[in-house]
Amino acid sequence: MVNDKTRFLFIHIPRTGGMSMREALLSIPNTKGTGHRSLFRNELIGRRTGNGTRKLGRRISYFKFAFVRHPLDRLVSCWNRHTQINNMFNENGKPIESFDYFIDKLASNEYTDKYRYTVVPMVNWLQDENGKIDMEFIGRFENISNDWDSLAEQIGCEVPLPRKNNTRHKRWMKYFTPQSRRMIEDYYKEDMETFDY
Repeated sequence: MVNDKTRFLFIHIPRTGGMSMREALLSIPNTKGTGHRSLFRNELIGRRTGNGTRKLGRRISYFKFAFVRHPLDRLVSCWNRHTQINNMFNENGKPIESFDYFIDKLASNEYTDKYRYTVVPMVNWLQDENGKIDMEFIGRFENISNDWDSLAEQIGCEVPLPRKNNTRHKRWMKYFTPQSRRMIEDYYKEDMETFDY
């Protein structure tokens, strides 16, 4: 999402409270919305050149922000959202009913279809073409109210944050065995280190 008047750019990482933020930000005049777009693949940042690379435009200098979430909690939220609501995680048209089976497939990089974007590491959403994360603000889902208030002050708009698209599930620790937790922490190693989880 982008606002050329206020000069901000929001990178919406799935399952980090972004739908709530999207609704709040769209209430600000001149905000344009898109779906989930990473920093480097975001058409709001620049345009593709003939060889497929992105030529970065003026918006790369805008105040860029995103929110992150504990990677294992985000994965559980994603799993619950897509099994409870829209059955996005399936295999050969049949729902995958076992979380353990799902994370085995994820950790072995066997998921490559349409929903893969929802579970890729968060660093992938925020890195530029050189692999650098250049954000002016990275909030935490775990501190969403305080971080949102701080962000709203920084971009100069006092917009309350609604609650949207939330899932109900057990605490994320209850979903993992010690082995599966190690496996997924390894899968999200760069997120764990980059965002200090």
